[in-house]
Amino acid sequence: MFRFFSGAECEASAGSLWGDEHRGALRDDEHAVLVARSAFGDRCVGGAEYDESMTKRRITVTIDAELIETACDAVNAGQASSVSAWVNTAMEAKSRHSQRLAAWAEAVADYEAEFGEITEEEMDAQRRRDLDAAADVRARAAA
Repeated sequence: MFRFFSGAECEASAGSLWGDEHRGALRDDEHAVLVARSAFGDRCVGGAEYDESMTKRRITVTIDAELIETACDAVNAGQASSVSAWVNTAMEAKSRHSQRLAAWAEAVADYEAEFGEITEEEMDAQRRRDLDAAADVRARAAA
């Protein structure tokens, strides 16, 4: 589970979670610190700077421990500025994917409304054409 802390709450939480040596190491009131509670125990997994022009909301979510580790690894490798940014990017990608699927479903429904339902035989024939086309592309690439 993620819990967001900010400002003085960060300071107090850091001290209680990781000992007094961590007090003052966290960011000020304009920033947030994310604490992951997982099978790996409590630990800070990333800070996030928030642009006040953006509309952001803080939420609590439950995330698989392996995904928390993946997010932390991405932050540590410089692939994301924070775990929050990594999660936000993943949610944006999922949203775009869902929108594309909805558009495809609408296009298929429109096609079927005009030309009739697409049959299993038609889908099988298209799969064979797709496999043949893929084989042709691979052969050209290998040549």
